[in-house]
Amino acid sequence: MEDIKKILDGLKIPKKLKEDFIFQLSCGVSPDKAIRNLVEGISQLQTEMMEKAIKQPEVPADYTETEKTIALMLWENTGVHILDSGDLYGRHWQQNRQIKDFKKQEPLKVVVWDDGEINLYLSVFHFLRAFLARDKKSKALERLFYVFANLPENRTLSWLGCMEEFADKILAQVFEYEIHGVSNTYNWENLLSQGLQFLTFYDENEDMYIILQIHNGCDIRGGYTKPRFFKVLEEDYFFLAMSDVHAYCDCKSLYSDDSGYHWYDDKTGKLTEPTEIWKVVPKKPNAESWEYKLKCEKCGKDVQFYPSLDW
Repeated sequence: MEDIKKILDGLKIPKKLKEDFIFQLSCGVSPDKAIRNLVEGISQLQTEMMEKAIKQPEVPADYTETEKTIALMLWENTGVHILDSGDLYGRHWQQNRQIKDFKKQEPLKVVVWDDGEINLYLSVFHFLRAFLARDKKSKALERLFYVFANLPENRTLSWLGCMEEFADKILAQVFEYEIHGVSNTYNWENLLSQGLQFLTFYDENEDMYIILQIHNGCDIRGGYTKPRFFKVLEEDYFFLAMSDVHAYCDCKSLYSDDSGYHWYDDKTGKLTEPTEIWKVVPKKPNAESWEYKLKCEKCGKDVQFYPSLDW
């Protein structure tokens, strides 16, 4: 025990956490469990410190209710864990709190490398605001969900587990809605700037609704927001727009339906690499390897990229 105390003395963690750790060991708690409790205690402390250090911005006055809900989700503190890599790369919620107005951001971020590789990132805010809405039913069901989540038998469930239980016991058995399984966009190629985890269902009018979480952490395994409910305005394009993108100049246009891995000529449908018809040029003198763009030598225009958000 004295050796353990010496190790703890060398760690920059609160005295209370050290004392709790020693107390647990002295009471017969297994070392593994005591260590897990210590790690969780440190993580909770860091979460509170980060919340004070990185303030949540004010929602712009011109936001709709749907836009406000999405923005608050993107700013939601989903925690800090000492075993994730967020301190090195930053967690999504920390990065998002640097953004005061998501509507002023470009919907699609484009990075062209000096070797012609193209990276595309579709803003989750712009994507969600294009296809989701907060209507009376989504808000009513959300209120019911949180009543359900607060029942004694459900308080130990994860948010995902609670979503699945609510869908089964309330949406399916009580309302007789058609339930579709849980999806996580991490599991397929897409353009989205952040991961989404969701469960979809259809009401008695065959309208599609979604119980949505946004991945605001660093590692994909954790750091998801509290679930929010929305109506899906256009079901097919909601999924298609995750991976559809277009590129054009004044004389040529291409499209991709797999997040930019393959491109096709808009007129002929022929498989066409962007670098076959457009030249890779630096944006400025002494450009870094990621500071390039595509330019058409025929019309002289820079190539523009845009997502499929207009349905």
